[in-house]
Amino acid sequence: MAISAIFTLILALGSTALCIALLKPVAARFGLLDHPDHRKNHDGAIPQIGGIAIWIAFAICLLFIGVTVKLAVLLLSGGLLMVIGAVDDAKDLPPQFRLVLHIGAALIVSVFGGVVVQTLGDLVIPGFDIDLGLLAIPFTVFAVVAMINATNMSDGLDGLCGLQLIIPLVGLAVLSGLSNDQEHFLPLLAICGCLLGFLFFNLRTPWSGRATVFLGDAGSNFLGLLLAWFLIDMSQGENAVLQPVAVLWFALLLIYDTLEVVARRMIRGKSPFSADREHLHHVFLLARFTPTETVFTMGGITLVGVLIGMSTAFISIPDSVLFAAFILFGVLFLRWIFHTWSVMRFLYRSICRRSGERRSRQTEFWDGEDRRAGVDRRDRATAVRRESDRRVDET
Repeated sequence: MAISAIFTLILALGSTALCIALLKPVAARFGLLDHPDHRKNHDGAIPQIGGIAIWIAFAICLLFIGVTVKLAVLLLSGGLLMVIGAVDDAKDLPPQFRLVLHIGAALIVSVFGGVVVQTLGDLVIPGFDIDLGLLAIPFTVFAVVAMINATNMSDGLDGLCGLQLIIPLVGLAVLSGLSNDQEHFLPLLAICGCLLGFLFFNLRTPWSGRATVFLGDAGSNFLGLLLAWFLIDMSQGENAVLQPVAVLWFALLLIYDTLEVVARRMIRGKSPFSADREHLHHVFLLARFTPTETVFTMGGITLVGVLIGMSTAFISIPDSVLFAAFILFGVLFLRWIFHTWSVMRFLYRSICRRSGERRSRQTEFWDGEDRRAGVDRRDRATAVRRESDRRVDET
């Protein structure tokens, strides 16, 4: 068991690093380069091949550790999302088209793979289990699509999405190992090794000041599906390792951040799929956190949620208590975020107003000076341009 685990980790890590090294030179040929724009602050064009490398490496690992029907379906639907994500990285597909494909992948997993949310546990009344019945597959599709998009939204800083995913996956791997869950243990180690190999290229470190490879939509789509798959499959059925409500704690920050972003956009009359710079990590950046500090702070919050979720496997906590605590923390979180952005917008408007008044006073001053000196403002502008050109020529 231990030898298989070590071999799986080494194989996953090495395969991912090798795939990244092989894919980087051809990224430009397929349009898989991410260029900086008004929403992206990175320097230069960065290859978006991390997700493709992770999918290939994960597939290689499954060939060695064995492929069940469930895992084969997961790999197939994940491959579909990976390919569509790569096309989206290169061509920018319409969000409605992406949503349809996300739903299709979720249906493949639930209908053909048999990974379905059958019960939610006794969330409201202790002892009264909420069985979804005919709503099981629709609810599963909704949950999987939500996780895919939540993962995609979290990919905003170097190492952020990878860290937000590897922490719950490591937690699941630990629980799987302690529970002697042979079905999930090695596949979980494989994907953790793949993510670790990717983070060597994506996480900011003392020896690497910025990411050299991005995950891309190909990676965030596939990994969102994969996390949802493990959380559902390990919390349902007779051999469940987790309580269904514990799943919420494993995806704590992904759920909270997505709910806040979608709610705020809808309140403003915008599409939930529209892009902006008002995610949780932007709040930390505005609070003068560095990108690295932001990533590890959010990783720490995710770790707390995962530890709470893991504790349910060893401590008997009623589902209703866990669910009520999750809702309470969520309300406090949303209240804090909305208040923070209200303050930020107020400060921004105040600064802009004062800057506008200052520019207005400066304009009035120079207009008066020009009138008294009999100078045409167009002549002044021409003189300024000529002086600027002269200085450029001298340098």
